[in-house]
Amino acid sequence: MKVRHIIVLLALATATAVLAGCTPVLPVPPWEEAHEMARITKAVNDWARGVEGYDVEAMAGSRVLAAGFKLMMTERLTRTKNAETLRTELQRDEVAQGYFRTEKGYELRLDIDSPDAGSSAVAGDVAGEYDTVNAWSVVALDKVKVTARIGGKFEVYEEATGVPRWRSDSGEILIDLVKTSAGWKFTDMTIKFGAGFYADSADVESIGSLECFGLGRLPTREGW
Repeated sequence: MKVRHIIVLLALATATAVLAGCTPVLPVPPWEEAHEMARITKAVNDWARGVEGYDVEAMAGSRVLAAGFKLMMTERLTRTKNAETLRTELQRDEVAQGYFRTEKGYELRLDIDSPDAGSSAVAGDVAGEYDTVNAWSVVALDKVKVTARIGGKFEVYEEATGVPRWRSDSGEILIDLVKTSAGWKFTDMTIKFGAGFYADSADVESIGSLECFGLGRLPTREGW
């Protein structure tokens, strides 16, 4: 009975406040920076794994890219594309990429390194060498606009059956994100290729394709 009386009293108090022109104020969920950073890092790492496995939804699905998403890539020339163009390019190459992975043993590693080539705060990250650790760095975090910018240097390593591992590309990636009701989504991405954006790229060829994300050149090199 006491519980029922309390519920009735709370309902009456709320109704009285509304009739008096007062709107009950609900507490705003606290911003837990550590939790948000974990979610942001998961979002960008899920995207990177999508690139490695050529999973179109993980790279450019509606759960990943926000409305109005823009991608800009620079490698001597600059190309900008929206989400629709990017998805079309990715889907066009999806069957071939699946074939390379199942029939040729093709593997691609998108290795994200610390912006500081001399050190990394992430254990296991080795700049200029193959490793299995991604070391993203937060560039900006806006608690009011609930936006973030995260980035890092990158290296691309490719290999296949009978083809030794090849460091095919390097550069810099910057990703802007916004927090939505469905989680953190990408609003903009900038990929800059070449030695000007990654100090240790002496053994990397200078030019590739700006199709899709511009990542991965071994199939073309091998003539598959």
